Amino acid sequence: MAKNNTRSLYVALKKGVAVRDRRVYHLLGKMRRACPWLVDSDGPAARAWCELEILATVIYGRLRDEGPTTDQGEPRKLLGEYRALRAAQLTIARELGLTPAARRQLAGLSDKGRDLAGEFAALNAAAEEKDRAIKQAEPIE
Repeated sequence: MAKNNTRSLYVALKKGVAVRDRRVYHLLGKMRRACPWLVDSDGPAARAWCELEILATVIYGRLRDEGPTTDQGEPRKLLGEYRALRAAQLTIARELGLTPAARRQLAGLSDKGRDLAGEFAALNAAAEEKDRAIKQAEPIE
């Protein structure tokens, strides 16, 4: 059985699960206020982005404190984990319109002069209205 090492990232995370979860929901609330284009269907992706942000912050702090390399000059395994987290987070950020390029694409006009942002908003509104109509039409048992 492995010794309970308090320097281990995974042990530190187990202790702070409730705090981390509060941080995720706090960050999610800030994201929703800062990004009014996000709708309820974006919730799972937004929550995943927030979770990755919290985890990446923890890993960054550890890398900052201990350095990116071992005493032998080798890169720490945690450095690769950090890069992978940030790459995944950037992919989600693009999907949510959190990067400047993604926002320009959402707000801009296509080559044919169509208002993509307006069409996207109309599609979201229509889908939400359809969902409401379906829920109201379901028989109550």
